[in-house]
Amino acid sequence: MATTGAGLSCSRLDAEVRMSMITAFVMVAALFAAVSLFEGVTSMAHGGMEDQRASHWMMFKRVGWQALALLFILFALMTAAA
Repeated sequence: MATTGAGLSCSRLDAEVRMSMITAFVMVAALFAAVSLFEGVTSMAHGGMEDQRASHWMMFKRVGWQALALLFILFALMTAAA
């Protein structure tokens, strides 16, 4: 089994890099969900016709980002178990 300079096996190092990338994707998706939530709250606080037109789209966008973050979390759990 090949090892790196830090004493980690290559397969373990690959797994750690993969988990770091998945963690980064989860964080980005969660950040986008938070931004979408903030945009929706700001639009709702402003009110008016713009809020009426955009509220469903903003909610759909936020739910989409949350679903993507959940998928990344599930993928991370599945790959960690394997």
